[in-house]
Amino acid sequence: MIRLALCFLAAGGGSDLEELAARREIAWTCDAGTGRHVVRAGSASIVFSPGLAFALVDDVPIRLSAPVAVEAGRVKLPPELARHLLDRAPLRSPKPAVPAGPVVAPAPAPPARSRLLAGFTIALDPGHGGMHTGGKGRTGLLEKDINLHVSLELRSVLEGWGAKVLLTRTDDRHFHADVDDDLNARVSFVNRHKPDLFISVHTNYVDNPAPRGYEVWVPRNIRGERDDESRRLARLVLSELGAVWASEDRGIKDQHNLRVLKGTTCPAVLVELEFVSNPAAERELAKSSKRRRLAEALAESIRRWFSDRR
Repeated sequence: MIRLALCFLAAGGGSDLEELAARREIAWTCDAGTGRHVVRAGSASIVFSPGLAFALVDDVPIRLSAPVAVEAGRVKLPPELARHLLDRAPLRSPKPAVPAGPVVAPAPAPPARSRLLAGFTIALDPGHGGMHTGGKGRTGLLEKDINLHVSLELRSVLEGWGAKVLLTRTDDRHFHADVDDDLNARVSFVNRHKPDLFISVHTNYVDNPAPRGYEVWVPRNIRGERDDESRRLARLVLSELGAVWASEDRGIKDQHNLRVLKGTTCPAVLVELEFVSNPAAERELAKSSKRRRLAEALAESIRRWFSDRR
């Protein structure tokens, strides 16, 4: 019966979430500002965003065979997500008769913020990827995976605000085996698309497990508006990350003149979210809820940066 239901629904271009929710005990909410959907079926919790080919099922990320889509205002799920719902959500019981009485109008929905960043283009660079793993925590958590997850979450928020968002990578890949060539490929990608803003997302690592904190790198020895705007964004990022972490604000840095900052031409920063080499920070960075909070902090700093430029 489940297989027949999946085949029937998929014939329309994916399983229709609204139809599933009409037949099964499914609670479904959507954040108007970010486009993020949360579906509860029995004890299961599923979180996804249209356009992304991954989802969180009971707080565990899974890769999807196709992105969640929205067609004519209706959410279409790939087979994996529909199967989770059909497996876990019981059929709805018949609704009892409702006695006649006054109709109470529902509270008005909060205004959507979908035009906050309309007209702006933002480039995101999830640091490392593929064979270039970056730092590795004591339990095996890899920097490249943290960077990608936070960047995908950040894209979801920014696109929900109307921005055009470009990512140097959307999955676990590298561009070249040579690190310098890999970095140059990222710089070329950014400059080719001429965004208004560029953020490279990283996670810190040192051999000593004690250090903690977050920091932001900016271009060095660049005079004029790009330098001023990069540093202004860096200050906003530090301010927002300070609301996420109780650890040290390590400040704005430019000592190394990092290649992805030196080579790009728009205002740019490189964010070190925390130290994956610190056991306590690693435990936090492994949580999808913490990564989501970090993405929201970066999004808010970007919103504030653009707001001040209008």
